[in-house]
Amino acid sequence: TPVTLKSTSRMSDERLAALAVIFLLGLSSNAASQRCSDIGSVDFGNSTIQLKQSAEVLDSEFRFQNGVFNRMEEPPGSVSWRFEIIRDTIIRPDPNTAIRFVGIFGNHLTGTGSRDYLIGFRCSGGIVKNVFQQAGEGVRVISLSPHSLQLRFGVWKEADAHCCPSSEKNVRFTWDAGSGTYIEARSSKQAPLIEGPSGSPMK
Repeated sequence: TPVTLKSTSRMSDERLAALAVIFLLGLSSNAASQRCSDIGSVDFGNSTIQLKQSAEVLDSEFRFQNGVFNRMEEPPGSVSWRFEIIRDTIIRPDPNTAIRFVGIFGNHLTGTGSRDYLIGFRCSGGIVKNVFQQAGEGVRVISLSPHSLQLRFGVWKEADAHCCPSSEKNVRFTWDAGSGTYIEARSSKQAPLIEGPSGSPMK
């Protein structure tokens, strides 16, 4: 019986794209394993950032290359989520401590929704340590200073559209020298959003 051999000399564009992504992911080093004496010298844009797990955290890690991490879905080469570093700020709550805040925005390219992360890192014992983490949809930084920071979270009611939470909540965090991190100090009451001309919330 004749046997037909399929040529493998050429790969499909999708296969090549998938292999390229796998290769690039292999170049991303784990941020937590990097030796650290100066948090400002850590290349988070080309590192794997691992997250502390909680109910609000839907991702386990980001393998950044040039500040971008594409999460792939089937078929090979299709990007479902794109995460980008959108903030990189160093704050010094005291002369001997530097906290580096990295803001990450995730866009669901094949569906609806987004995710926001704000993570604070410092050098501790010669390695990179995650000392602050907040996550959610539509999380915004209102203020960021050496001794306090304030974030704004959307609050959805059951009938709210995905795009438009009916209210927001401000949460303030203050520096705690004993624990070496920022701890929640106060949450404001939920305030209704001001709607723009199109009915969408105004930022």
